[in-house]
Order: sequence, then structure tokens, then C-alpha cells
Amino acid sequence: MMILRIILDFFFPRYCLMCGKRLLLEEERICIHCNTDLPRTMLWCNPTDNNLIKRFWGKIPIEKAAAYLYFYPHTNTANIVYAFKYQNEPYTAVYMGEMIAKELSRSDFFSDIDCLVPVPITSKRIRKRGYNQSERIAHGIHKVLHIPVITNAVKRTKNAVSQTMMDRSDRPDNIEQAFILTRNADKLAGKHCLVIDDVITTGSTTLGCAQEVIKVSGTKVSVLSLGYVKDKK
Repeated sequence: MMILRIILDFFFPRYCLMCGKRLLLEEERICIHCNTDLPRTMLWCNPTDNNLIKRFWGKIPIEKAAAYLYFYPHTNTANIVYAFKYQNEPYTAVYMGEMIAKELSRSDFFSDIDCLVPVPITSKRIRKRGYNQSERIAHGIHKVLHIPVITNAVKRTKNAVSQTMMDRSDRPDNIEQAFILTRNADKLAGKHCLVIDDVITTGSTTLGCAQEVIKVSGTKVSVLSLGYVKDKK
């Protein structure tokens, strides 16, 4: 296998998602140097009282919240997100989900989670992109921790206008009534559901999905994202 790997790497070199440098044989997707420099939030060390969970206080009864990385647009770290959102690399989202699972499982963050609920996207966007990036992240987590992924309990009813083009104060209204429960929502009943998103900016998209999940009898809701845009001081 190692000889085959060496041959493949010679003819089909792999490059770091972040810095673009050629990867060594033992490296996967992200080089060792960039991995060390990833802007990890460490929010999972205190998931019940941090700046992210405070965005949901007073809006939904939320158990805990965390994000893996701080997201800064137009940086090497942002290249990870751009790869699966705009460059047709769903396997990058899966890989990041695996990284999240391995690192956060060193704490007790996942210990009481019953299922993963990726934030859905519309069927139109599925047809255009070919996959739901949040679902791919969730499946990466599942590959490591075997927590069930439930994708058909909540439905996206409309696309919001791109939130990057809007004033922050306008974004919550932009996502209003964008999600509904489906006939399969009873799969969530009595479960502690972890809503999975790719990048949280204001939290309005994640909130819209979580508000539907919490309507199901006996559910508890927590939130986890790959990226998190911090409030500017």
C-alpha cells in the first residue's frame, strides 16, 4: 500500500487546502504547519457559557454550543470552506467533520448527543451544488463517532438572499420561516439533537432550523458549526 501511495503521490501530487504547498505522504488535506496554525475556538471546553451560545439565549432553550474554527474571510482558513462551498469538494467537508469529531471527543461535548441534524438547504441548491455541505460535515462526525444523522426531519422552504450582501441587522428577518418540520419529524422525539452548520455568522440560519427542531416533543437542542464569525469589538 505504501508503494502504491508513493506512486500515486508522484503522478498525482496533493496540495494543502490552506497554503497550497505540496503535502507530504503522511499528511492529509492540511499540512502539519497549517494544522498547527488553525484558529481553533476551544469553545467546546465551556460549551454552556461562551460567546456563541449567547447568540441563542432568550430565543431558544439551548443546551450547549461550539464551533471548531474562527472564520475569517479571504484567509488560508477560509480556503477550507471555499473548497466545499464553491469548488465541488464534498470530501473536504467530510474530512473536516472527522477532524471535529476526533478533537472534540477528547472532551465530553458529544457524550449526551443522540443525533445530528444538519441544517438543510433547498432542493434547488442541492441540484446546483450536488450536496449539502452541512450534511457532509455531519457524516464526517458520524464516521468517527457513529452518532445517527437525521436529514429528513426538517426541510428548507426557501433560500435567503446571500447574507454576505446584507447588513447584519437585516439577516434574522431574511431567514424567517425558511424551515418547516416534515412528516418524519417524530424521529427527533425525545432526543438531544445537535444541529450542524458549516459557518455561523449571526446565527440566524442555525436558529431557524433549531426553532423547528425544538417544536418536536421531548427534544433538546445544541449547536455545532465548523466555522464561527466572531462579533467585532
